[in-house]
Formats: sequence, C-alpha cells, structure tokens
Amino acid sequence: MKTKRTLTLTFLFFSLCWASHTLAQTAPTSAPTAPLVKPTYEAMKAAKAPKIDGKLDDEIWQNATKAGNFTQFEPKPYVVATLPSSVQLVYDDKAIYVAAHLTEDPKLVRRELSRRDRIFDANTDYFTISLDTYDDDQNGFRFVVAASGVQADARISGGNTDFDWEAVWESATSVVADGWIVEIKIPYFNLRFPQKTVQKWGMQFGRHIKRLGETDTWAPLDPRIDGQAIQWGNLEGLHDLRPPLRLQFSPYFAADYQSIGISDADGGISYGGARSISGGLDMKVGINDAFTLDATLIPNFGQVQSDNRILNVSPFEVFFQERRPFFLEGTELFSKGDIFYSRRIGGTPRKKYAVYNDLAESEIVEKNPDETQLFNATKVSGRTRGKLGVGVLNAVAAPMYATIKDTLTGNKRTFETSELTNYNVAVFEQLFKNNSFISFTNASTWRNGNGRDANVSALRMKFRDKNNQYEWAGSGRMSHIFRDNQATESGYSFDWSVAKVSGNWTWRLGQEMLDDQWNPSDLGFFQQRNYLATGLGLGYGQYEQNKIFLQANYWLNFNYSARYRAF
Repeated sequence: MKTKRTLTLTFLFFSLCWASHTLAQTAPTSAPTAPLVKPTYEAMKAAKAPKIDGKLDDEIWQNATKAGNFTQFEPKPYVVATLPSSVQLVYDDKAIYVAAHLTEDPKLVRRELSRRDRIFDANTDYFTISLDTYDDDQNGFRFVVAASGVQADARISGGNTDFDWEAVWESATSVVADGWIVEIKIPYFNLRFPQKTVQKWGMQFGRHIKRLGETDTWAPLDPRIDGQAIQWGNLEGLHDLRPPLRLQFSPYFAADYQSIGISDADGGISYGGARSISGGLDMKVGINDAFTLDATLIPNFGQVQSDNRILNVSPFEVFFQERRPFFLEGTELFSKGDIFYSRRIGGTPRKKYAVYNDLAESEIVEKNPDETQLFNATKVSGRTRGKLGVGVLNAVAAPMYATIKDTLTGNKRTFETSELTNYNVAVFEQLFKNNSFISFTNASTWRNGNGRDANVSALRMKFRDKNNQYEWAGSGRMSHIFRDNQATESGYSFDWSVAKVSGNWTWRLGQEMLDDQWNPSDLGFFQQRNYLATGLGLGYGQYEQNKIFLQANYWLNFNYSARYRAF
C-alpha cells in the first residue's frame, strides 16, 4: 500500500481593520523602537475595607493612588486611549480591593446581559484586572466585570486563558453622569502566592469600549511581542499578606427514582422503577500558601451544568469541556503534556455498548449506567517559591454493571461494563526566565482483573532568548498498553519547532510525528496517529495606521504530511 501524502499551501489574510472617520482622526504614530516601559502601582493598606456597592464614597478611595494614562491595544496600538480611565487598588488582611472610574457618555454605555464567563460574546463594555502573583511572566489570574454586572474569571498559563476556572469574589457596578464605576473585592483564598514579607506581583488593568471596538490597557502592550503577561506592569507595596485558612467541606445527599419502560415478548410495555440513594463529601484544604488538597468521596456530579447535546456523525470522538469543580483546581498544571483528559475519570463505562453483543435472542438490557461512579479522588496541586509546579492526582472508579433480563424466564444476570479502576497523574513543571519551562507528566490507568492497563509519559520544554524574540520548543511522549498474555503495545510521538515569535515579521519551522502504536486514550484524548507532518509558516503584522488599514496581519503557511508507516 502506498504512503499517503498531503501537501497544503495556505494564504491567509486576516484581521484587516478599516479606519472609520471617527477613529482616523488621530494621526498615525510609529511603533516604539525601544521596549515599552512597565508602569508601577504602589498599593495602600486599608484600615477599613470599602463597601462593594459600585460607589466611590468610601474614605479609602479619597486617598488611594490613581492609575491612569491608558494606552490603546486595539484598534490602534500605542495611541492614547480615546476616553480617560482611573483605577485604584488597596488591600487589607483579607482581600484585594479595586475601584475603577471609566469615563463615557452614560447613554452610550453598553450593558447587555450574558451568562457568566460569556461577557466577550455580549454587547457590553467591561473592565479587567489581571494578577501575576508569582511574577513569573507566564501564569496569572484574571477577573472581568461587565457594565451589566456580569462576572468572568480565568486562570492564565502561558498563552492559554482558561475560563473553566471559577473563583468566589464580589463586584458591583453603577452608571454615573460621566461614565460607569466598578468595584471589586478579591479574597486571598482565590489566589496562590509565595510566602514573603514583601510581595511584588505583575498586574494589568484593562477596559473594552464596545461601541468603538477599543481595548485600552494600563501597562502598554506591544502586539509585536509574543505573550502579554511578560508586558504587564508591577504591583508593589503589599506587606505581610496572610492568606486565610482554606478549608471547605461540601457534604451532599441525593435520592433518585426512574420509571423504566421494558418491552415484553408480546410487544407490550411494562414499567419498572429504579431507586438509588447516595451521599458523599467534597473537601478542599489549603496545605500551605501555595498548595491545595482537593478530595471527593463518592461524588455526585448531578448538579454540574450538562453538556450540550451533539449529533456526532463523524468517526471521531467529541471533546467536552470539564465542568466538575473538583477537576478544575490546578487545570493549568495537569494539562501539561497533552496526555490527560479529565472527562475519562467518571465518564462513560468502557464497555457500555459491548453488552448488546452478549444478548441471547430472548434477552433485553434492563439497566445500563451512563456514567462510572467514583469511590474517591484526591488531588494536590500548587507551585513553590522557586517556580516549581507540582500536581498529583489519584482517583478510584467503582466497577459498573449492566443488568440483562431474560423475557421468557424472568431471570436476570449482570455484565461488567467497567472494571474497578485506579487512575494516577503526576506532573512537574519548572519555570525559567524569559517565558521558558520544562515539564514532565505521567498518566497511568490500572484496571482490576483482565482489564487492560496503560502508562503514558510526556516530556515538554520551551526555551526563549532573553529578548523574547526566538524560541525552540519540543516534546517527546511514550505510551504503553498492557493486556494479559499479550505483548505490550508501545507507541511514541515527538514534535519540535524553531521560531521567531516577536516582531513585525515572524516565522516558524516545525515537525510532528505520531507512530502507528501511539495510544494515550485511557486517560488522554486523541483523534489520529501514524503520521509525520512538517510545516513552515511566515507572518507579517502591520500595526501602524496607513491609508487603508488600522491593522493588518498576513500569513503564508506551507504544510506537508504523510503516513509515518504504510500498511
């Protein structure tokens, strides 16, 4: 059989912004030739916490330093913001407090309501504060408040922003004669930071003016530089922060009854009832200032938002976002290596549909659970003062059984759809200067009896020069599948790339290979294997206004792929 080869040449012209007669009134400005200077904000400690009510009448706001002089990031980088903004920040022993006065014609403030974390899809203005509590220029927390009062929050890791993360914080907004006001309270138990007498954090304030399509920031952002956290300003003046004890218990009790219709031999339908009663406990404990222990005993995730119904007519599995709170802590760590898909734990029983191949002519499936019940799960995650991230997870899933009934005799038997299973994940990630890191991840699955076992490991690294201009990245991964009385199935994959990541001109050369035995599916998510792909990309970004465009980005990509091994 011949090896299949694919050649792809892509011309992509994207993000072309025409200058409207309103925005074009500002004269074009040249991009800075030197790095933009990071601003610094000196925080004041509050003797009395301000009331979070969307009003700036608290005494502390009369004295706290104001941060202003916002700069456009979009649509015209480096240009002074169209509308003034003023932000203040104070702290006490319990929380960080932020107040922002955002100038605007009150009749033009956009305030469309949306779901939590979906602010960016709505017709609304919004304000953001981002905190890099370890000052590592790579990780952080983001809190967003829309003019409508809707909240969004996210964990930032590298170039990824994860809005599945949920924090508990307060905010209030109000529209005033010259714009709108937002107040925010961020309790320390939402944050992780090193235990130091004097803290220095990275920080960014931002606002988005919907009617102008304008995004302004306190610390100027250069779109030619890859990565935003590395350009955030500095937050100083935080002394003797003592995060409160992080201890949370969430017991639950659940009762369920289902009426099930069963076809009989005469074509009629009889109804039977299925009852279940369960209880369990979720627990979160702050081990120290940086590490958190999460544990769940006999969890019930029935209260979690359901997935959208999807009609999948493709041969590939559908990827679903994680919504269960237990699995969201430390997400940015456990995703390293791309070999851990948390929905595998407590997901659909592995042999749920195999039961239908085991039926006699007179038998029917009376009960077939859709989800695997967990006995317990425990997780520890955090990052040390030396910027070493550590995550360890263990989960034990109960064996699951389908019930088969003989319609002639009434006899019942069981069919095991999922074995007693132990899942383990361990990850270690060391951050370095200049947005560089190296990480190791191991994921293993051990099943009782004759069920197959698996072990997968991944080593990833990325290194950049001190000017954040050039990058080398690579990873190597191996998978092993173990079956009784059969040879071990071992597979591997790797990828590498070299790139110029910052500047008007950028380029990337890379290669990815997955062999025909690569299989991380027991605890990971993948859709293809047995291919070798090589790619070369060239990009140019125009960030200075010209006669036609405010901004324009152009890409030229060349990709070549082939089967790694012909059959």
